[in-house]
Amino acid sequence: MTPPDAWRRALPEALQRWQTQGLLSMEQVQAILAAEGLSPHGARPAPAPWAVIVSATGALVLGLGVLALVGTNWQDLPGWGKLLCVLLPMLGAYAGGYRLRDDPHREAHHLPALGAALYLLGGVLFGALLALLAQAEQAPVDTSALLALWGLGLLMLGYAVRLPASLHLALPLGVVIPLLGVFGSSPLSRLSTLEAACMTIAGVGAAMLVTAQLHGPPGSHHILSHPWAFWGPPLMLGGIYALHHTTAQNFSPALGLCLLLALGTVWLGQTWRRAAWINWGLLTTGLVILTVYFELLGSLAVTGLALVGAGVLLLGLGWSLERARRHLNPDMEKRP
Repeated sequence: MTPPDAWRRALPEALQRWQTQGLLSMEQVQAILAAEGLSPHGARPAPAPWAVIVSATGALVLGLGVLALVGTNWQDLPGWGKLLCVLLPMLGAYAGGYRLRDDPHREAHHLPALGAALYLLGGVLFGALLALLAQAEQAPVDTSALLALWGLGLLMLGYAVRLPASLHLALPLGVVIPLLGVFGSSPLSRLSTLEAACMTIAGVGAAMLVTAQLHGPPGSHHILSHPWAFWGPPLMLGGIYALHHTTAQNFSPALGLCLLLALGTVWLGQTWRRAAWINWGLLTTGLVILTVYFELLGSLAVTGLALVGAGVLLLGLGWSLERARRHLNPDMEKRP
């Protein structure tokens, strides 16, 4: 290894240490790494954004195609043939992902975007394998249970190979969709009241926020915190907002709590540099304001006047939220 190569390999760790000591800001660290063609989390070259998008889209489309084929039952293939048609591509995708992204003996030939996409393809094919096994055994497995198992597999994959995209699939597939009962019975249906279900959803969202912070703040090597930080606020705030609609009051305590939590989410997002928290908090704040307007004022005004007022309110709210978002997340101002 030549001295420049050794220096480049050690640079990310040194910069992270200097950032922790307060000698450099996160923006300065990212700028230095970008100038050297390194990613913020290691010595790999940072993949081009278009390559990441195209590769990930290709992996998802290919995986969905296999899922569609599984759904056709493949009447002309024996059981072992169906299994191999899914199992071998899944294992091949994992092997290809390792070879193109993580194999230390091929570091000079790494293609990080394509390697990550192949890992993701393997995770999608794992869902096809679960569906195929349930189909072959004629097991009366609920769709929500299969999605939860699929999400668990994607969760394990995400942590095994440090793949945030896998977690972004795992959380909605394994938690959000089964919890809401989109494709089957929801575990919340066993609760005695609708209010308890709303509070459970909000509690799951709050747990995701805590989990995100346990990974560490943005800018550190804990990149796997971002999916938790993204999916937590809509569940927490949405659960409390839904709780308001279980009451017959125009302005219930749940709506006030939702507003306080939304503003608190914005504040925490600014404090801990979580852009997703700022966005979700501002969006929920606007939703609460509109709810109060239509429930307290809209019913008391003439229809035409109410619509005019609503239009003006929406325009003003959009302007104020955009201004607030840019103020709280100043990095947006630097974008072209």
